[in-house]
Amino acid sequence: MRGAVTDCVVVGEIRVTHHPTFGEGAPHPKTLYLHTLDCDGGRPRDFSAEERIAEPGGTVRIADDPAGRMDPVPEHQNRAHGSPVLPAALLVLSTALTVVTLAAEGRAEERRS
Repeated sequence: MRGAVTDCVVVGEIRVTHHPTFGEGAPHPKTLYLHTLDCDGGRPRDFSAEERIAEPGGTVRIADDPAGRMDPVPEHQNRAHGSPVLPAALLVLSTALTVVTLAAEGRAEERRS
């Protein structure tokens, strides 16, 4: 999640760019809308999305990472992805398998001795 949420005004015209793709199995072509922003605190200065987030003069709330490690997103899209449950379960499973494997190797070594 991005740590800062700021109010921004869309300034100027929204620039529209079309991005075709080629080849079988390629993703669908994209249309991107580049919004120039005037935000409290001066950041971010622009924002690209696959849809218009506001018309010129409109206000939008943008979630931003002040350190610049992640791209800004509209506030309503600022949520964590994934769950810690699956990685934790995989860690427990791999630990259990390691213990079982080491115990089996120890028993096999005892029988050889």
